[in-house]
Amino acid sequence: MNFKLKISSETKKILILMICVTIVFVMVEYFMQADYVFRTQEVLSEYTGYIEARIRDNIKDNMAIEPTTISQSVIFDRVSPDGSQELRYYSEKELDQQIIAVKTIKTNQEKVIYSGNRINYPKWLGNEHIFFTTYCGTGCQGFGLVNVSSGKVEKGVLSYMSIDENRPDYTNFRDWFGKEFEFDGTPESIEGEIKDDKTYLVFRMRDRETKPLGEKRFLFTGNDLQEF
Repeated sequence: MNFKLKISSETKKILILMICVTIVFVMVEYFMQADYVFRTQEVLSEYTGYIEARIRDNIKDNMAIEPTTISQSVIFDRVSPDGSQELRYYSEKELDQQIIAVKTIKTNQEKVIYSGNRINYPKWLGNEHIFFTTYCGTGCQGFGLVNVSSGKVEKGVLSYMSIDENRPDYTNFRDWFGKEFEFDGTPESIEGEIKDDKTYLVFRMRDRETKPLGEKRFLFTGNDLQEF
């Protein structure tokens, strides 16, 4: 027994109309999502540009305070990995400035290598460089690198992004040499580390619930950072 389904012309028209409506709906949804992604990237780009402008203002190219102006006692110090130098951090309340100095342990000579405001405690990155973060607003930090011998300053930006509930928090890192990286989470701490005679910049990451996410490591060569 053969069975043939007969569809009236009106039913065919309705089915075709439903298919067309479905196609249009899918296309609209697609372009709305694409527009959302584009706008998100556009906003992120504008935000990062704004942050970089603030960093340029907050992190100076060289220090402006002479060692003779230091009147306060050391509030933080850390010896270099090879034990030859001591990193020292002062806070001059009258000047609203923090001062970073390096003392050569053998000669007991000290020199200022950087000064500014809203500077967090500096840390060693190998034996010839130190790094520090500065406050620049909600969700961002300036990230300075200083050569302790020459006093040359390089500037980077750390932006902590939380766009929506569908994507976990992540960090956008524009480094000191013009490269850009993204990785999940926000830093719980940032450290310099020497292992097998190589120097690493190490981010210890966590999620928005403060659950550890492990480490993000970069090999530091003195003039480049390489994702590891």
